[in-house]
Formats: sequence, structure tokens, C-alpha cells
Amino acid sequence: MKVGRWRAALVVSALAALVAGCSSGATQATPPSTSPSALLGNVGLSTELHAALAALAKNPADKRALLAAAMSYQRAGMANAGIGAPLPQQKIDVTKALDYYRRLLALPDSQLGSHASSYRESVLQSEAVIYVFLRDFKQAASTDKRALKIQPQNYDLYIQIATNDQQAGDSAGAAKAFKTFLKDDPHSPYAAQVKAALAKLKG
Repeated sequence: MKVGRWRAALVVSALAALVAGCSSGATQATPPSTSPSALLGNVGLSTELHAALAALAKNPADKRALLAAAMSYQRAGMANAGIGAPLPQQKIDVTKALDYYRRLLALPDSQLGSHASSYRESVLQSEAVIYVFLRDFKQAASTDKRALKIQPQNYDLYIQIATNDQQAGDSAGAAKAFKTFLKDDPHSPYAAQVKAALAKLKG
């Protein structure tokens, strides 16, 4: 899963929202594969999902098929991400995506391959994006914290945690996450923005 640019987009989106004083709505960036622009002309979505489900019927533990099914449902559900509250069908689709992501996470490391930890972290970040889309910021923060336990050196996750904690009404948790980020990664290119967001959070 290619998440490098996605991570950068998550961080920039989160900081921009906090510095601007955003207090409602989704602030966690949509991964490139699920952005509305990426869906334009994506006529292969149904074909991809059909192929994934057929493969899973033969082998319920097929890693590639589980990921394809999860991403297909996520794309379908988040086609209009950021445009009002999720519609009932969108909620159904992203809930199905979460189910396939969870099945993927349940696979043993041996089946996920030599980069199992990074793989799990990426899947958890995909889940967190869905929870933000559903406005379940508390669960989004919790999911990002799970990802952080897997990759504790990914300090940018603290920014996502802070953003989601604030959206969930946990200002203390948001401040703690920001302070930890500044302590662990003081020379980050995002340090100045994090300081500004922290100052705004303190009021």
C-alpha cells in the first residue's frame, strides 16, 4: 500500500483545520485511492469488487482480495467525501470496507509478508479515515493510537490523534498529543504549525 504522500496530506489537512479553528466536519484527508477525483471514470470499480468477492469465496483469507474488497467499498462509500453528512448507502459501503479491513488485520504476520507491521499500520490509517468520514472522531483517534503502537517512530500520527481528539471534544488529549509530537520530533517541518495549533487550542 502506497501511503507516503497520503500521510503528508493527512498531516497538512489536520494542521490547516486546527490552525483555522475548524470544530466540525471531517478533517482527516481522504487517501488518494478514495478521493472523488480518483473515482471519475473509474468504470472498473464493480469489476474489481466482483473479482475480489469471487476470490474470497474460494479463499476467505486471500490478502489481496480482502484489500481489494475493502478499498472498493471505501471508494464507493466515500465518492462524495466532504459533501455533507454520509448518506445511508455510503454508511453501508464504508461499514463493509471496515469489515474487510478487520479481516485483513486478523491475518497472521506470516501471511501479510515481510513488511507486516507497515502493512497493518497502513490498514489502520485507512480505517481511521473511514471513522472520520462517519464523524466518529473518538474511534478515529483510538485507531490512530493503535497504528502508533505498531510504528512508534511515525510521529506524524500524533497530529492525526490530536486532530481527532479535538473533534471528539477531548482538548486535553489533543494538547497532550501535540506536546508529545514536539518533544519527539522537534525539528519536524510541521513543528511551527503544530506550535500554532497548540497555542490556538489553549486559547
